[in-house]
Amino acid sequence: MKLREALDTYMFDNVGQFGGIAESLGYQTEYRDGYFRFRKDGEELSMSVSEIREKAGAKYDESLRDQSKERVSALFNKERANDPKYVAELEKEGISIKRWENLKGHDKDGFTVIDHRLKVSTPDSRSMNTPTSKGTSSTGKAPSWKRVSCLI
Repeated sequence: MKLREALDTYMFDNVGQFGGIAESLGYQTEYRDGYFRFRKDGEELSMSVSEIREKAGAKYDESLRDQSKERVSALFNKERANDPKYVAELEKEGISIKRWENLKGHDKDGFTVIDHRLKVSTPDSRSMNTPTSKGTSSTGKAPSWKRVSCLI
């Protein structure tokens, strides 16, 4: 998929999430003076931060986000989230996890989940779940979603 197409078709909330989408699609990303330069296989594309911000939130669809959450929660196993083999399994299912380190200088990490099949990017505070009062199953999968931050 070309990045310009992703800009128009993926649901994302901010510039960082779009950068995660670009990286998960294989683009190298550079930032300078309010512009991102994305490169992949001879393709080079420049986009301003304001252009990306204009698209952020433009495709918001709570129903689609819920579908993505259900799909991801059926596959996600928090206990295996740091295992490269497991991350590769998720990639085969069309799910990328973009880890963010030292978020906003606060010495804490987070992540964004990108569901390529449904074209939805969701930050950790809305996507990766902690168990609700029902708890977790023996596989470590949470049976439902709760909007709390969870760091892996």
